[in-house]
Amino acid sequence: MLNLLIADDDSAILEGLSQFVSSHFPDIFTIFQAENGAMALEIMRETPIHILLSDIKMPLLDGLQLIQLLKSAQYGCRILVLSGYDDYPLIRTALKTGACDYLLKPVNFSLLSKALEELTGEEPLPWPIQLTALCSEDFLASLSTPSLFQPDFYDIPTVNNPFITYDTLKSYLDKTQFHIINLDFAKTRETLNQFFRHAHPELISSKELRDILSQFVYNIMHHHSSMIRIISKYKLTDFDILSCVKNMPTLSQLQTHFLQIVLKYMEELENICREHENQSILQAIQYIQGHYSSELMLEDVAEQFHLHPNYFSRLFKLRTGVTFRDYLRNTRIEKARELLSDPSLKINQIALLVGYKDTAHFNRAFKDLTGTTPSHYRKTGKR
Repeated sequence: MLNLLIADDDSAILEGLSQFVSSHFPDIFTIFQAENGAMALEIMRETPIHILLSDIKMPLLDGLQLIQLLKSAQYGCRILVLSGYDDYPLIRTALKTGACDYLLKPVNFSLLSKALEELTGEEPLPWPIQLTALCSEDFLASLSTPSLFQPDFYDIPTVNNPFITYDTLKSYLDKTQFHIINLDFAKTRETLNQFFRHAHPELISSKELRDILSQFVYNIMHHHSSMIRIISKYKLTDFDILSCVKNMPTLSQLQTHFLQIVLKYMEELENICREHENQSILQAIQYIQGHYSSELMLEDVAEQFHLHPNYFSRLFKLRTGVTFRDYLRNTRIEKARELLSDPSLKINQIALLVGYKDTAHFNRAFKDLTGTTPSHYRKTGKR
């Protein structure tokens, strides 16, 4: 039997991976679980682990720091890294530090199974050495406080501009919020990068920076209810934005992943808005079909669906291929053609029934669309 340690701070993922390995590799692995890097080290002090399957982002001690410690201690186990971030620097660092493979979340179980088969096929797997004082109880206790293995937060050059104040810094987030709601991806990326580039340690502490980013997230949820659903959907995953704000150990990692998450949320919001817009236009079409005999104005229909008239006009043409005015005229004339088959109805009556108070106006609209007058259309029986 081989000892497999799975380290992930998401309990659902931890259980899911454990069940998958147990069912697909019976009588091969004894499975151990750790909710963070410190717990993983503690298990490895007591039990030799042959294969480590570790998340990147974990509290106390993240996956990369854990791998670096194991390499320093020459521990000797095989390491598979899991992460929700398709980030080349992270992948390169993990592989350079000693990981055998880098698997993305959500986990592709076929790739995971293949990776485990390849590792267990290496005969014999080295027996891990016992961890030394590097992982003593004192060291494990120290992980709850800043240490050499938790790098300084401000790890990238920032602009210390005397004209940039704390309020200016917050204004970048206000602008970003506006761009997110308006689904302007380019300007969102630009203003967020401005925020991080000017977040100088003499201007704002790491705690204050995390606080205003958290408030920024709550403000977005307050101003657009769909964002509540989106943010809740990704809670306890690698795209949990509040967890990212709280746990990313350095400014560079926070900037990279915060922007990545925000852009992903915007894609979700764009899909929701498009779905809502399509539904609004379908409802508008149904409304026109049911009220074509009334005096319909574009502004009135737009108001029915809480849309600005100019936006509704553009959206209507984009979704139907014709303007609101042409669609209404086409609907009225098509209905008039049907009514002309009833000889008991006079032309002026039909005009009123399809929404034209002025018979002359009706005649012009009918001829523009069909190429003939209503009376001639009725006489010839043209359909």
